[in-house]
Amino acid sequence: MLIKDLKTEDSLYFRNSAFIDSLLINKKSSTLLKTAMHLMQARRVLFFAHKYLKFRPSTYETKNLQPNYGAMNLLQRDSIVRFHFKEALRLGGSAIPGKSIDISWLSSNADKLLFKADLADIALAERIGFETGKTTDLNLSDQDIQTLIVSEPKGFQQALQSSLDTAKIHSHLMDTYTLWMRKHNSKPEELQYIQMLIKYYFYSRMPNILSNAWTTYLKKTSPLH
Repeated sequence: MLIKDLKTEDSLYFRNSAFIDSLLINKKSSTLLKTAMHLMQARRVLFFAHKYLKFRPSTYETKNLQPNYGAMNLLQRDSIVRFHFKEALRLGGSAIPGKSIDISWLSSNADKLLFKADLADIALAERIGFETGKTTDLNLSDQDIQTLIVSEPKGFQQALQSSLDTAKIHSHLMDTYTLWMRKHNSKPEELQYIQMLIKYYFYSRMPNILSNAWTTYLKKTSPLH
């Protein structure tokens, strides 16, 4: 597919990846293959929004191929991206790769996962990357965010949900993080790593205001503490 992208004109972007949808609707495709294809298609559609288009958007339409991604608006393509990430997560739990199969290539940030990730982890991490780019400020109060950053691991999930509920905030990003935390509830080290990513997300939005809370958190979690 990537070689085709290099050899063919830009307007064939979605035609070059049409095989992905063909494999997804093929009943003979394995669960592992479908999981991989869902992840690939999510990233393919997502990348189109950030791609420099050499031609008019209508040139990228595939009227004789469905779905016609080129004819969709941004909100419709975002919905497609979420669908593929959800399906990858749903199938990932039962798609068990062989010991010799390296699945890290399915992740765009494998080097940032500090534990051995399975397909479900990759699906969740990829969606988090997508939702982070779509999320504006969550409008939580500075005090709420400071409290969340310094909160203990055992009470963090409840505190986060309580803050979101009180502020009447629905966030695709935090929903995805919550799914990821629940998946690792029985693994303290992985769970605390995911919580750290959430806390860093909050800190990175307002580093000047939250520097004291972030420093306090780092001191509490330091092995030398």
